[in-house]
Order: sequence, then C-alpha cells, then structure tokens
Amino acid sequence: MGRITVATKKAAEDMGINWIPFTFHDLKRKGVSDTTGNKQDASGHRSAAMLNVYDVKMKTVKPSNE
Repeated sequence: MGRITVATKKAAEDMGINWIPFTFHDLKRKGVSDTTGNKQDASGHRSAAMLNVYDVKMKTVKPSNE
C-alpha cells in the first residue's frame, strides 16, 4: 500500500469507519456500470470486449411466472 492509502486507512480506523481500499480505476468501473444509454460511447472503449471488463453491474432479469 502507498503512503496515502496507509494514512487514510489509519485515519478511518481511528474514527471507527470500516474503510475498504479502492483505486481511481475502480471509480471508472463504477461510472461505466452506472451509465445509462450507450455505455461504449460514454466510456470511450473501442470494443465490446473491453467494455465488458468495466461493466460490472449485475444484470436484472424478470422472474419466471411460477
């Protein structure tokens, strides 16, 4: 872990906050996943395969009529 990450983690723990480390790359994944509309255009990815790496949101499906 880097110096800033270690300091942030310690400060959060001192305040009783459950801190989970993240990177700016994680923020990009969240942004792509939450985008509505054309995700490929919004993210700037040239291929659907690369977009699938970033789009991590669970797909919703209709329940069966049982």
